[in-house]
Amino acid sequence: MRLRLWRIALIMLVIATMLFTVVAVFGCTSSTDASDETDGKPVIIDFWRPGCPPCDVMEPIVEELKEEYGDQVDFKAYNTLEERGKVDQYGITAVPTFLFINAAGEIVDKVVGQTDIETMRSKIEALLASP
Repeated sequence: MRLRLWRIALIMLVIATMLFTVVAVFGCTSSTDASDETDGKPVIIDFWRPGCPPCDVMEPIVEELKEEYGDQVDFKAYNTLEERGKVDQYGITAVPTFLFINAAGEIVDKVVGQTDIETMRSKIEALLASP
């Protein structure tokens, strides 16, 4: 009888852990309100991690975009190892991830993974055109 109770308790613990993992991985509790990020200008947030090859590829692209659009768009970067609160808030599950936030604080687009500069430019242009 005691063995059965232990097995049941262990199974319940495993199920609870799995459910918590699903919520954490898929961002079921993440917020899409990004009004605390914007100060009247659109914002692009770059979530990155040290030692991430796609992040390293995107770094010079982001720097070039900052030079082109820095007067119209705020660029922010969060190291996912140091900014766990931001990672959880936005449900970030992979790096690099770029969030495009309009001046009203709404996330209007998202890029996950490595991409080219032309794709990023088109997304920035769409961001600038959004209300």
